[in-house]
Amino acid sequence: MARMIPDTFDQHNNTSPGEEEVFHTLKKSSKIDHWIVLHSLDIPEHLRQRKGEADFIILAPDLGIIVIEVKADKDISIGKNGRWKYKSKEEDSGPFKQVNGNMESIRKVIIEKYKDAFKRKIPF
Repeated sequence: MARMIPDTFDQHNNTSPGEEEVFHTLKKSSKIDHWIVLHSLDIPEHLRQRKGEADFIILAPDLGIIVIEVKADKDISIGKNGRWKYKSKEEDSGPFKQVNGNMESIRKVIIEKYKDAFKRKIPF
């Protein structure tokens, strides 16, 4: 079982069934006992927007840091204008740009604050 932070899924603050499914799958897995999983982490120092939020950040010893963006809509497409279309909304960036911006923002903060601890390259 991974160490989840927070330890429980807050259904009142999060309405994504996909995030809830990923949360419980990670929490139950016996293959990742030594992983730490941060859920719904605010990113106040985001590189591309005023602030951001990462669905999941996984600290996996000997593997690296994994940032996950969950999209759980059954109907996802890209319009002719290049905008990502979901059942209830449209976005310019899409999940790949979104997760990349989150990852780079988190990476920058970690490297700046913990330079000495991260002398070796850590895969993101």
